Amino acid sequence: MHHNNPRILLFTALLTGIIVGGIPIASGENVPDWVKNTAGWWAVDSISETEFVNAIEFLVNNDIIQVDTTQSTTTSLIIPDWVKNTAGWWAVDSISETEFVNAIEFLVDNGIISLEKQCSRDLDPNGNNIPDELEIQAVFDPSSNKIIEDNLQPQIIISRNYNNCDFPNEMSHYEFREVDFSNSDLSNKNLFNTKFTSSIFNNTDFSNSKLHGIIFYESSLENVKFENSEFSIMPKSFDRVIFSVYSTENYHHCTFLPCRLHTSTFPGLETTNIQQKLFGKETLPLNLVFEKQVLDLSDIRVSYILSPSFIFNSFENIDFQKANLTYSIFGNNNFNNVDFSESELSEAIFYNSNFFKTKFQETFFDNKTVNMKDDFKTSKKYNESIPKLTFHTDIFKNLQINHVIDFPSINWSMGMLIDDDENILMIANTDDHTIDTFSLDNFELLQSFTSPIQFECETTNTWTKITDCLNEHRNLPTSIAKLNEKIFVAYGWQNEIQIFNSEGEYLYKFGQKGNKSGEFIDPFNINVWEEKLYALDSGNNRIQIFDENSNYEDEFSTNYLQENNSSPVDFSIYDKQIFVTNDLNSNVSRFDLEGQLIDTIDLSTYVDSGSISSIYVNDGMMTITDSSQHQIMVFDLSGQPQLSFGEMGNEYGQFMNSKDVIFDDNMFFISDTNNYRIQIFEIIR
Repeated sequence: MHHNNPRILLFTALLTGIIVGGIPIASGENVPDWVKNTAGWWAVDSISETEFVNAIEFLVNNDIIQVDTTQSTTTSLIIPDWVKNTAGWWAVDSISETEFVNAIEFLVDNGIISLEKQCSRDLDPNGNNIPDELEIQAVFDPSSNKIIEDNLQPQIIISRNYNNCDFPNEMSHYEFREVDFSNSDLSNKNLFNTKFTSSIFNNTDFSNSKLHGIIFYESSLENVKFENSEFSIMPKSFDRVIFSVYSTENYHHCTFLPCRLHTSTFPGLETTNIQQKLFGKETLPLNLVFEKQVLDLSDIRVSYILSPSFIFNSFENIDFQKANLTYSIFGNNNFNNVDFSESELSEAIFYNSNFFKTKFQETFFDNKTVNMKDDFKTSKKYNESIPKLTFHTDIFKNLQINHVIDFPSINWSMGMLIDDDENILMIANTDDHTIDTFSLDNFELLQSFTSPIQFECETTNTWTKITDCLNEHRNLPTSIAKLNEKIFVAYGWQNEIQIFNSEGEYLYKFGQKGNKSGEFIDPFNINVWEEKLYALDSGNNRIQIFDENSNYEDEFSTNYLQENNSSPVDFSIYDKQIFVTNDLNSNVSRFDLEGQLIDTIDLSTYVDSGSISSIYVNDGMMTITDSSQHQIMVFDLSGQPQLSFGEMGNEYGQFMNSKDVIFDDNMFFISDTNNYRIQIFEIIR
């Protein structure tokens, strides 16, 4: 014969109290029957004294039973026998409920039951209100410099009652299943890439917490505080997962550690062949947003960005006040009395959701089912102050960030071109193997094309394991120039220049490795001046000149003082003068169009030797990128500083290894290479 376990029944009863909410009992006349069962179980020793105290303490602290007491400052841990007898008598209706409630008041008065909302003593033996198991778990602390194995096993917590608990500040990479977080304090915590499944959040506080990549899945959220919560670090920077596809295996790289993925299977879901290869049949990642797919014979790759995700949840009475929900995913949720009106929802997506009394910044849904809502205005917020902004002249009044191109990412751009006639920005998206064209009006992507000259080899890119695929076989564009409707693209590692028409269609190429006229060694940079194409043939320490049909015309050495000492890195042409930087010192060599050295401009007072990674000269100013200080520096043509800004980092206004710069119409365009973006600044005169 099957017998019910009193502990299971007690747990079920407590959960029922949470879900229903419980009706406060002002007297002993309406105490629920299951409370009587609890008293009876304790009276006959079916549950422990601790379990009885925890149960009654829960009932009192959640206002299911209200008692009129003044708690004593003294504490007794011994329950008198008469209290146990009282519980047993009440369980069999030998005394009134009022007499039982009086006994409970005695336990409160004597400190045996605490009126403070506390974490369960079973979970928190040391009494600091933090579950002990979370204090000793070996979770990854991203602020530490400790090396961690990429395959560290996830910390999974199943079936806990964390009601009224506090938590450690670092809660990243956990997975919680069937956990009750009601009345818990999760404010000011770091919950990076943490997943909550089938969990309960009632009066839970997440305010001021970092919730990057967090997942709420099949959970209930009611009266939850999300004030100033940062669900997304974006768009300041992106955490990415990059999948490199090989013939026999896949390799994935995360910009965060440990590199854990959260996926779920949805029966009947149609997925693409590449999704099935990456995640399995009918399976998708829960908190990844598709960014781009690269299909080059040397590089088959899919990239995603980490995003907060809310799937199959119920939300009630929640104000996402000033929460950053950029790129968030909301799917198959029920919303009741929820306010998003002050949230940052750029690029967020809501699908298959029911809205009742839900408020957005420009919309209010009183009662509506929505299949898809993704019309939120993109309003990136840029830093008002630029790091280390220094003016050395009164010509300029201010500098501000105008725009950042970072989604999809610009992967290691080594060259850019402004076409004022077409009002476009062209970018050599080097490690993505493409030439991308953007409108200068709104910076929307207008066109993207790649070379048909590709080499089949093992997938290789910025994030892959080491392969035998050499750079000269990777179809890597490094610089762009335009001459009479022809687009010239330098492929520096391939020692050739390819020509495309204005539609991005391949026409022809010229050049090969060598030191003869028309041959190159590392021609990474090209420019156009007065119907001529100039190519910086770095490995041969020279500049070669070609006509519009790619016919060789002339060349000159970039060496100066009759020494083989140039090692040129970049060059710019302005006012019939050619400015060349090198990797040996901090000089800028200035030549005329015939290749005669005019002078050298010494910048060693301001720039470390060999750290000038690019130069652009326009409007009487030289703009350089300083790779050692991660700064942008502007000089007049005599080498006197005018302006400098930036520092190392991934915030807007910070740089990591900038590879190219353009100054045009009071705008600076900077290829922020290791941050995979183009930052655009506007100077105020």
